[in-house]
Amino acid sequence: MKDALSMLTLDWFIWHAVIGVLAGYLLRVFEHVVWSQKSPPEQNPLGNLGFSMMILPQCAVAGLTLGYLLLAVVALYFRNPTVVDISAYLLTGFVSFFAVDFRDLLRRISRI
Repeated sequence: MKDALSMLTLDWFIWHAVIGVLAGYLLRVFEHVVWSQKSPPEQNPLGNLGFSMMILPQCAVAGLTLGYLLLAVVALYFRNPTVVDISAYLLTGFVSFFAVDFRDLLRRISRI
């Protein structure tokens, strides 16, 4: 293989990204369930199922798009295919987990 950027085809990326996004999404839902057990019911008006359905699209979209862009940067600087392969799972999972926080950050910045 000449360079790691040639690995980043759509067929290769989708399967890695789906696993990463699913892992990040499930970690976010797990965190919310643990938090909601310790908080009063009025702080969780949607319930756990409502919250998990609400964040599913943003986790998927942010995980796939930003994960791919970050993976392209990783593939550009690290030529090892193993690093790129593992980073595909980790970066999409990381971005998917923090998608809710990215949205809140952008909302706060836009109000300034």
